[in-house]
Amino acid sequence: MTRRIRQKGRTSLKKSNIMNRMNCEQELEMLARGNHEEIMAYVAKYPLARKAQEAFVKRGNHEEIMLFIKSNPVYDDAELSLVQRGNHEEIMAYIVENFLLYRSEIALIKHGNHEEIMAYIAKYTLNSKAELALVQRGNHEEVMAYVTKHLLSEGADLSLIQQGNHEEIMVYVSNNLLFSDAELALIKRGDHEEIMAYVSRHPLSGEPQEALIARGNHEEIMAYIADGSFLSEAELALIKRGKHKEIMAYVSKYFLSDKAENALMQRGNKKEISAYKKLQTASL
Repeated sequence: MTRRIRQKGRTSLKKSNIMNRMNCEQELEMLARGNHEEIMAYVAKYPLARKAQEAFVKRGNHEEIMLFIKSNPVYDDAELSLVQRGNHEEIMAYIVENFLLYRSEIALIKHGNHEEIMAYIAKYTLNSKAELALVQRGNHEEVMAYVTKHLLSEGADLSLIQQGNHEEIMVYVSNNLLFSDAELALIKRGDHEEIMAYVSRHPLSGEPQEALIARGNHEEIMAYIADGSFLSEAELALIKRGKHKEIMAYVSKYFLSDKAENALMQRGNKKEISAYKKLQTASL
């Protein structure tokens, strides 16, 4: 009888203890004891300290973790452990309510399953390294879902072009500017439809402009001239290329750099020079 009274007393003491907030060492001691009911009662009421969170997730009790996700702000190390643990139900429960921190986001994209990634990118913009991982992962549905809603960071857009999926590229370049390296990769890739989709909507930076002229596709050059001018080196290349229709289209709309203007005069085509002087006169 005495033994039972003592046991009851001990149980009662534990119940009273969990009504108070513990410090980190006490939380770690509680986790080491491993009493499921005690842990459940505590995490339902109090957030765990950073170190205790890591130990808690590593303990790996699914029921405890699901309760923890709903009731605790999660620190970065514990969050990463949660993602690396790879339990689908836990990850889905977490990302429904929370965006992931930097390392955890990268881990999800590299190692998560398709449903988790689709759910996450439907709600959140990825950090630059996670974007690159998503593109390099190469799942068409995931990439399409992301690029229809988000701008890619520098490097991720280049990877998109290098991966070479025509549908993904068309969707992205029709609606978004590329960084210079990606523009150059697009021109060098040489897909006419992709180039037309881009140059008819967006300006090119310097080196990609020169690459466009060097590629020498008349339709692409005319599409670019229709909406944008070239920088000096590309202008000079356009004049030296010597295509009358392209030059007429350009000098009727845009002022030339000194080098390009000199090249135009040296070329000596009267119609081209007349069109350019008419533009100059109109601006006075």
